[in-house]
Amino acid sequence: MLEIVKNLERIGTESEPKIVIAAAIAAVLVGLFLWLGGLGLKRLLVIVVGAVGGGICAFFFVPEKPLDIGILAVAGAVAASIFERAFITMLAAALAAIAGFVVLSDIYKIGLEEGLKNAYSAMPVQAWVIIGVLALAFIIGGFYVWKLVSVLCCAFIGTLLIFAGMILLVSNKGAAPTAAISARSAFYAVVFGGMIAFGSVVQLLFCKRPRKAVTAKEPAQKEQTKEAVKKPASWRTS
Repeated sequence: MLEIVKNLERIGTESEPKIVIAAAIAAVLVGLFLWLGGLGLKRLLVIVVGAVGGGICAFFFVPEKPLDIGILAVAGAVAASIFERAFITMLAAALAAIAGFVVLSDIYKIGLEEGLKNAYSAMPVQAWVIIGVLALAFIIGGFYVWKLVSVLCCAFIGTLLIFAGMILLVSNKGAAPTAAISARSAFYAVVFGGMIAFGSVVQLLFCKRPRKAVTAKEPAQKEQTKEAVKKPASWRTS
């Protein structure tokens, strides 16, 4: 995890200050919306992530064709919006696997600065079992507690964006977040997890789907049905 913070710190110190500050503020604002109200913005999040995912995939396969990248980005957004439930479930499983990999790499003292390929090979088998169980748990949860999985996914992405934005801001001001997080890594891990838990609870309590609007015809139809039930049958029609 510290390697990720180091990369953000390097971006914050080496890039143009105005661009860094604008990107950091945007990340924090978007992160706040997703952290506390992501369930209401779930469809928009799915479309954006689908477009970004499609664009990234296209960039690796057809890097010299911007038109194809744009087409695949749009296709990814459309596919994500159509298969919203499956997409969020797979996204949550992927995030759980990535989070598990980052945490376990710190536990087993596996540095990510040497490259992901070396980190993958150095990860012990029991760690891969834990990562697989985490991903499988979220996939199964997508079938039975999809709302909870959606909330956790939004809260995780929101918290991640808030942390990233704050790291960029303090790095741009000359601070050294890597040293601070390295000295109190357990504390910041608890804060990160606590923010995810708090954001999830807030969304479950306050982000509810609006009830279906009742048209003017529906009350009249219900009243007619009630009158028909209450009115006794005539002996002439019985």
